[in-house]
This record gives sequence, structure tokens and C-alpha cells, in this order.
Amino acid sequence: FGSAHLRTNEAVLFAHKMGDETCVSNGLRIDEINRHRLASWICEKMKEYDTTPAFASKQNRKHGSRDGYHLFLQTTAAKKVVDIQHKRALSTTEQPIPNGLDVKPSAKYGNALYAIRPFKRFDCILVEEPAGGIVPFEGTVHDEMSRDELHDTFRAQLDTFRSMPASTKERVLKMFSVPLEKKGQASGVHCRLREFAEDPLTREAFADLINTEHQFASTEISVLVQVPLIFLTNACEWQGQHALPIVGSLITHSCDANATRQVGSPSENQVEFIARRDIEAGELITIDYLGTQFWSRTQRRLYLVESKKFLCTCSRCSARDFEGATVCPECLPLSCREQGFCLPACVLDSPELSKEFGHIVMQSDEGAGWADWECTRCEKVFSNKDLELALPDGAPAKTYLGLSKYAEDLVKDVMYDSTCLSVDNASQLKKILQMTVGNNHWATKFLTLATLHATDEPKVVKECMEELWAWFEGWIHKPPVQYLGVKAVIDAACKLEKHGWKSEAHKYFTEAAANVPKYTPAFLYAMEGVHRCR
Repeated sequence: FGSAHLRTNEAVLFAHKMGDETCVSNGLRIDEINRHRLASWICEKMKEYDTTPAFASKQNRKHGSRDGYHLFLQTTAAKKVVDIQHKRALSTTEQPIPNGLDVKPSAKYGNALYAIRPFKRFDCILVEEPAGGIVPFEGTVHDEMSRDELHDTFRAQLDTFRSMPASTKERVLKMFSVPLEKKGQASGVHCRLREFAEDPLTREAFADLINTEHQFASTEISVLVQVPLIFLTNACEWQGQHALPIVGSLITHSCDANATRQVGSPSENQVEFIARRDIEAGELITIDYLGTQFWSRTQRRLYLVESKKFLCTCSRCSARDFEGATVCPECLPLSCREQGFCLPACVLDSPELSKEFGHIVMQSDEGAGWADWECTRCEKVFSNKDLELALPDGAPAKTYLGLSKYAEDLVKDVMYDSTCLSVDNASQLKKILQMTVGNNHWATKFLTLATLHATDEPKVVKECMEELWAWFEGWIHKPPVQYLGVKAVIDAACKLEKHGWKSEAHKYFTEAAANVPKYTPAFLYAMEGVHRCR
């Protein structure tokens, strides 16, 4: 803060300088002291602003207004707290596992990272410099890369490994990785990897690795295979870059994670893990390997099987699947539907009438592949066999159960980039899905999101945001900003503000600001929008 502010910051500096194990391990208590003192400091500075015209005038020149100065104080205070957290959470060679965390075996995931003290929402949990730094690469999903793209990625990973110190190489080779599929059975990325490792040009380029004795190098090509497999299993992929955090790789996946990661934060060559919500002592630390993706359970699982080689059985994937809900065939029989499968237009046009019909929701399957369905209104339970109701000729699926797969297939081509659809195309596809699976199916809402991305018309933006907000909060009971992404919410608010819809923009700027740490650029941007739209 500068020398003028040190008198209000003594407790913060004292807590950091002590540095003994008792003090540092009780990080939550330190943070509470810091926040309390900094809150008092903000009140003191705002009081000075309100009572000293010369001071206020000086701050207005720097920050534009009282709101601007108050925002500066908030972000400065938050940055001070997190700077201390970053030092406490840093993984080093001497202390790989920072205070507040522990590595323990878990029933499902092998060794995993657990909290041994509470963390508050937005607290920094772990900061780590990835092994070999941050590696550029091309593409996103390995199984969708071309042969040349994959081989270039493997080369970049092996080059990164080659540049690591010997001690780091040993740690990397001890990391868990999925086994290479057997010859003749390998498919996708594994087939390409085997082909790459057996290529004479590869063996020549990486002869130094082949000739080096490593703990897991039982055959000549094992290192050439093992290193890309380790990256495939453990690396973070973000904006055309790979990062391989060794300690961070112990953090397991959940589609409803309690933490999130940021590549290139707090410095360009680091990865930071931040609490997404309050985390209790003893709780498993989890992140979402998919990032912010508005996907169905089926697609999430498929992506993770293809890219990380495991079937997700997290709490979200094994709970009742409200995201895949379709209109109940008991509440609205097929005989009462247009063409034997389409919802009547009167149902689609009348929200009140549509509430008279329940939706069937898949029950928990624990990843075992079996499922029962239950209606949210009539409470009738259906088996998969019960839903193999034949549809008439001309229907988009052979059976009622096939309508949901039809809906997924219809949006599959645009799932990785919903911005490629025009407003008209998104609206047409959405109408088709509304008629077949109804308004509460995730694919219908995905096309609402695609419409939101494609349009600049404030009325349409407002309607899309309201629809998505109601679905997240009222139907699947998940926080909208977390699953839409802060950027999408801020973009929508900017579109509304641009056309003078300041009341609506204010709401979404406020929601965005409440869902990001106060020291981030996104928070500053959102709060500036809040102040403009008051």
C-alpha cells in the first residue's frame, strides 16, 4: 500500500512475517485477521475521503469518482490477502505439499489431495510452477486432432521433458498415467502414439531419451510412450497451452467441483487452484477438467473417456439427471401429440399449460449403465424398456427413448463452439427440439445459449438470459454464473448496456462480480459495469 498505509496494515504484515508452522497452518485464522484489519482500513480511508475535500479531489483525479476510489480500495485489499495466500500455498522443492493440504489414498481415485483445514470461497489453495513450464500445442480434443497435429503435440511434450532437470524428470515419470492400449486394440490417440513412438524419425530425434536409464524405461520406446501418456492423463489444457502441475495432478475431477484452476496465474509460468466454494477440513479437493462447458452428462462422460480414459461417476453424473429431462409420455401420451411424437403447439406457446405436464428424469445410475426414470409430476417410474415406445414413420427416432439421443446428435456438431450458429439457425433448431423433447432438456437450453452468443438484439438477450437463469436456478438447482461462465454473463450485460437496458445489465454485472475473486480483472470490469448502470 505504501508507507502511508502501513499503520493500518501491521497485522497483515505481522501474520505473514511470523512464518512459523503454527501460524501458517492456521491460514484461515490469519486470513480472517487480515480481512478484518483491511475492512477497517477501507472504512478509515473512505471516512477520510468524505471529510477531507482536498483528499477526495486527489483521489477523484486518480480514480474518477467516489465509487472508483472505493473499488480501488476493495481490489487492493483483496490483492493483499491473496498475495499472502499465494506465498503460503506455493509448492516448492523443499515443501511440495503446502500447509493446509495433504495427500491421502481415496476409495475411487488412488492418491488424492485433501484439505486439512477449512478454505473460504475464492481462497488460494495451491500455486505451482508446472514441470517444464507452459507448453504451446495445437488443437483441443486429442481424438479430433489430425495425425500431424498429434505428432507435433507429442514432440513438444518430449522436448519439454528433455529440458527438465533430472530431479523433475524422476518426479514426472512417477506420475500416474493410463496404460497404453495393447497393439491391435489401440484406437484414437493411443494408436497414433504407438505409431509415433515406433517411427524411426522419432527414435532418431529423441535418441538421448531412449538411451537414458529411467525408472520406468523397461523397453527402448517406453519413455517416448510414457511421457505423452503422462501429459494426456494429467496436463491442463488452456488457450492453446499445456501445463503439467505435478502436485496439481493429484486433484481429482468432478463435474460439480469445489475448486477451479487458472493457468498463467498468479504469474505467467504458474498454475493456481482457487476454492470455488467454502471447503471443509477433510474434504477432497476437486476441479472440473472440462472447464466451463455447457454439456450433457453423456457428452461429459464421453469426452473424459476419450481424453482422460475414465468414466466419470462424480456426484453430478451419478445423481438424478434433470439436464436430460423430457416430457412424460404418461402425462402427455404419444397419441395426444402431433404426428405421434411432437408436443402440441398450444403446450409450447403457453407456459402455464406446459406446467400441467411432468418431465421424466433419469435416476442415479452410479456409472453402472442402468437407469430408471421418474416423472416429476405423476411420479410414475419407467424402465428403459418401458420407454422403447415405437414412434410412427417419419419421426426423427425409432422410439421415444431415442428422441433424447436425437436431440444430442442435433447439437453435437456445434457443441465445441456454439458461437458458429446464426440466430436464425439456432432458433430453428431450438424449435425442433422444443417440439420433440420439450423446454427442460439441456440441448434446448444449449441452443438458447447459442442464440445468446449470436444476437446483439437486447430483447432477445434479455429473454435468453432470463430463460437460462430460471432453468439453472429453478430446474437443475445450480448457480448460473458457474455453469454459463463469467465471460458469457459479462458479454450479455455489455450487450444490454450498449442498447440502454441498464437495469437488466446492472443485474448481470452484479452477478458476475459476485462470482469472481475481487483482485481479478473480471471483477474490476464487472464492477465498473455495475457503477455505470446504477
